[in-house]
Amino acid sequence: MSKYKKINEALVGDFLNAIFRSVGKGAGSRALDKLSKKDAKFAKIRKDLEKARQDLDKHMKSKGADTKLSRKDMKAIYRGELPDWL
Repeated sequence: MSKYKKINEALVGDFLNAIFRSVGKGAGSRALDKLSKKDAKFAKIRKDLEKARQDLDKHMKSKGADTKLSRKDMKAIYRGELPDWL
């Protein structure tokens, strides 16, 4: 019996979702650390992604520092829409 894993589009999608979720939360992952050590290109992409997250976080904090989000704005954000003040 062959011992290989089938890689399909759903598996790749789930993996990418896990990476973005981890970076989005700002949480590190041992699995991502190991993968970064083994693959230099992945490590560079991950570093760029984390830098982009920090830049976005800094921009949003400066943009909305004086703005309180209303319930309507929060619902719009959860739906993937822009709030009124942007």
